[in-house]
Amino acid sequence: MIVHPPVIVHGLEDATAAASFGLPVTLLSGQGAASYAGCLWWRELAEAARHAWPHTPIDDVLDCAGASGMAMSALRSGINHLILWDGAPGWHAVA
Repeated sequence: MIVHPPVIVHGLEDATAAASFGLPVTLLSGQGAASYAGCLWWRELAEAARHAWPHTPIDDVLDCAGASGMAMSALRSGINHLILWDGAPGWHAVA
């Protein structure tokens, strides 16, 4: 369960700026970022932010929009929190 305030980020500069306050934060990707930026990009961005601010609690959520295949890729790559639209084909398989 995500409990920290979410901040939409589009790159490492946004992510590190959100974490720089030292307060718990949830990094939330832009809508559909899994399709246009990729799962590994998101995973590495979140890890880089955690590395830059190791004492700041950082959660991250990747938005997969309606792309069930990207959601499965995200899960396989170690991303634990994602958004997948209700009506996405294959939603039940991902869940």
